[in-house]
Parts: sequence; structure tokens; C-alpha cells
Amino acid sequence: MLAMGIASASLTAQSNVAQFKQLFLSGNYGDLFDPLLNYTSSLAGNADFELDYMMGVTLCNLSGYEPDGRAYLNRTQQKFSLSAQIFDGHSVSLRDALRNCNPVLAGVATGDSQPHGPGVSSIMKKNIDIRSQQQILDAVKTRKTQKRVSIAEKRSAVVRPVGAVYDGEYSMVHDGWKGQLLLRGPAGEYVDSAGKRYRVLTRFFPDHRIVFYVIGLGGENSDATGGQKFEAYLFTQTKDAMAGTTWWQNQLFGFYAVRK
Repeated sequence: MLAMGIASASLTAQSNVAQFKQLFLSGNYGDLFDPLLNYTSSLAGNADFELDYMMGVTLCNLSGYEPDGRAYLNRTQQKFSLSAQIFDGHSVSLRDALRNCNPVLAGVATGDSQPHGPGVSSIMKKNIDIRSQQQILDAVKTRKTQKRVSIAEKRSAVVRPVGAVYDGEYSMVHDGWKGQLLLRGPAGEYVDSAGKRYRVLTRFFPDHRIVFYVIGLGGENSDATGGQKFEAYLFTQTKDAMAGTTWWQNQLFGFYAVRK
């Protein structure tokens, strides 16, 4: 009976990790956040590299949690040797993941040499996060709870969905290639000039910046989403167009999209 219980727990863990990977590789960090946080926290610092890698990168891709993501990836880098840094059968670079996490060096930026909270040490006006992985996860869970309470208190207020300002149909041109782009919240669709349809995943940022991925167009990219990455800024005066850059085979190209 004990052996059967252990085998059942092992299968459940494998199923969890497989579902986490599916959400992670599709760039669906919002839906992945809660279950991955709870599962990784339950392991009390004994997560394997794949779980730690997904946790750190997920935090880095959620607004407000970037410093936690950077601290978590730093701890992961100390915990696993280079040979053990394998995700989904491929070597990954924690150095690149950290570089893409947009660290905020509060002490350097503000000149404030004092620590900003427990577990943070200040050395020569640069804040160094010394929390363990479990302490980082506990702090993230506490902050999430506080955010939920704040949201509950404001339920009566009408809140416009995140990214709603981008919703609509666009005529798009990237490096001469023409197509139609439809955005609806965090998802959408792209139709190329031949009529082929592609799924679109979207992320929104402050300062009218948007990043979206056309899944299946242009092959794999460094964000592991399986699609071509586009980054743009909305025209703030008219809100009728956006312009920016896209990547294909590690080369940078321009693109624009005009709302219909």
C-alpha cells in the first residue's frame, strides 16, 4: 500500500510538471503563476532545476515581481551547476534569463543606501537580496494575498481590462510582409497575406508598450514561445496605430500596424 501511495504521488508530480511546462512554453505566465507558486512552495526548497527555472522566469514576466524573479534566479544559479541547467531536454542560460529580467537597482538609482526590507543587505549603495528561495516564495505569496484583499475592496469600481486600449483590428506590415492583426485582451489572431491564421499571445507594459507573439510564424525565438516576437509602442495621441520592431532568425526588423 505504501509503495502504491508513493507511485501515485510521483505520477501526480509528473502530471503537474507537464501542465506547468505547457503553460510556460506558451508564455501563459498569468495562469501558471498560482499553481506553480503553490507547488514549488510545498517542496520547501527541494524543487528540481526545471521547476526553479520556470518559477524564476515566471516572476520576471509578471509586473511587480521582477526583483523577486531576479533574486530567485540568482539562488537557482548558485544551487545548480551548468551541466544541470537543462530545461525540457535543452541547455538554458540562467545568465541570459537574469539579463532579461530588467533588474531595478534601487540604491544606485535613488542614492538611498539603506535596505528596503527584511533579507536585503545594502553594500556601497547597491541593494543585495540575500533571501533564500523559500523566503522569496513566502514573500510573493504574502504580497499576492495583500493584492487580492485590495482588489476585493475595489470590486464596486468599474475597471477597464488590462490592454483594452489595444483591442481592435489592424492592418500590419513587417519588413514588407502584409497581414491582418486582431487583438482582444491577452490573446488574438494574425492572418497573413495568403489567408493563413496564427494564434497571438500578448503582454502589456507601462508607457504604452506592447509585446506580442505570432505563434508558428518565423519559428522559435529566445522567449521559448514558439512564435515571432513583436514589440511596439501605441500612438498615444490618436491611439490608431503602433510601431516597433520584430525579430526573425536573430535579426531585427521594423513593423507597424494601423487600426481599421
